[in-house]
Amino acid sequence: MRLRYVAKRSINTTDSHAVDTEYTITIVLTKLDRSRRRTAKAITALGGYRQTTYQRGETFYQCETVPVTGEDYRNLQEFLDSMEDGTNFQFDNGASPTVWKSMQLEGSSYSENRRVRLGDGGFEDKFVMRWKMRESF
Repeated sequence: MRLRYVAKRSINTTDSHAVDTEYTITIVLTKLDRSRRRTAKAITALGGYRQTTYQRGETFYQCETVPVTGEDYRNLQEFLDSMEDGTNFQFDNGASPTVWKSMQLEGSSYSENRRVRLGDGGFEDKFVMRWKMRESF
């Protein structure tokens, strides 16, 4: 799976990244759960007739990475911090043929869970990143 975004914050300088530059990163997810939210209003008359006014449907994805280190971790931090203002980014779920979907981060945060390796001073600790995104149009 791939993410295409324009870097704005938490720039990964160890990989020579720069502000306002577009990058495409490959990620491995252990979780890509799809959910759908419908917005509609139903009115029922006294006689039992029901009328539904459909407004929209939204598709969301709950994402979780495999444990990552080094460049993968720094690239994911750069991506998530850069997109926190609601900017659109592109997502390719790895299907064939390639289809890029326009997405936005959903909610106010993401999380990173640290998996500590003892004895190396934190050098090779691994991180599992979690976030929610929604399809945008």
